[in-house]
Amino acid sequence: MARVQLHPCFLVVGSLLILAVTASNTVAFQYVSTYNSKTAPRTKANTIVPATTLRPSTTSPFLNSYTATRQKYLQQQAHYSRSSSLCASANDSSSSSINNGEVDVDALIKYHASIVLQMGILFSLLTGLDYAVSSLLPTTATAADDSIAAVAPFWASCILFYGLSLKSRTFNPLDNTRPDLGKAVTSSMDDGQDQEPSSSDPTTTTTTGSKGFGDRVMPSWTPPGIIFPIMWVLIIGPTRAYTASLVYTSTGHFADPAILALLFHLSVGDVWNTINNTEKRFGAAVTGVVCVSLANANVTFQFYQADQKAGMLLAATMVWFTVASALIIQTWRLNPVDGEELDKVYPVVGGGDVPTRFAWFAGESD
Repeated sequence: MARVQLHPCFLVVGSLLILAVTASNTVAFQYVSTYNSKTAPRTKANTIVPATTLRPSTTSPFLNSYTATRQKYLQQQAHYSRSSSLCASANDSSSSSINNGEVDVDALIKYHASIVLQMGILFSLLTGLDYAVSSLLPTTATAADDSIAAVAPFWASCILFYGLSLKSRTFNPLDNTRPDLGKAVTSSMDDGQDQEPSSSDPTTTTTTGSKGFGDRVMPSWTPPGIIFPIMWVLIIGPTRAYTASLVYTSTGHFADPAILALLFHLSVGDVWNTINNTEKRFGAAVTGVVCVSLANANVTFQFYQADQKAGMLLAATMVWFTVASALIIQTWRLNPVDGEELDKVYPVVGGGDVPTRFAWFAGESD
């Protein structure tokens, strides 16, 4: 029940009334102050002896005024109590959709629409590059089927695929804000998880962050936050760029099915980043990371079909995705909704920190 706050004027007026009643105490009633040493040795128990028990024939206008004021105050307090109960009921009903696990259909539509839109843009880009290369560069024999095709320099394709690997979210309309690198560096300097005093017991502490990015409770074996950007920038990104360039050199087409499989994997990963890092839907992030890992396995298979060396090199990244999946699943288990039950493994209405939105359309109403 909400705590009732009284205006200072009420306190002043009430004090004056009590003083007036006390002044007429000899006629109206007797105030007796006793000391209860058994039940409350450090408090005084004040006993009001009604005037009717002392002098039945005597009445006081001050007492009547005090009684009327007291009754009015009790009525207002009861009214505030009922209002607080109604507000609590409204809050409970607003969160019922989360507790009932109502599927956020709007979010699901936006997730899928963003992948379709991103893939359409990337496919058009690669198709345009194929047309430009075939028109401007001389033709050479490809290793895949000994056909004649114009192929861009290997270093140029490496730059292209490295850029797509790190900045593919540029073509995704969702809010794909990456985690703050500064927080990663700061949290990596900590020996363990952040602690803060418990709300119930100030002498104890509760875990609020982790060695990751410090915005959620994570397993004790979580790598320092700085490890994540290092992995993507210096290991995962270059591996994707090199293996995709091998496939491009073998096939002679940017818009090859194997390379399109890589772009689909990147698109799914961008949506997962929105779910996990922007919206913080920890349950849906579990399903998302499984989809990302399966998409990466499909890329590995497709690359192996086009170029065995590329497939074998890209297969090494599955180790990282396996560790990342275990980390996301354990993080989900450590972050129950309101500290009670685990978050649903699909997006629910009212779940997450922010609603799903298209960042390209800033004027969209949430």
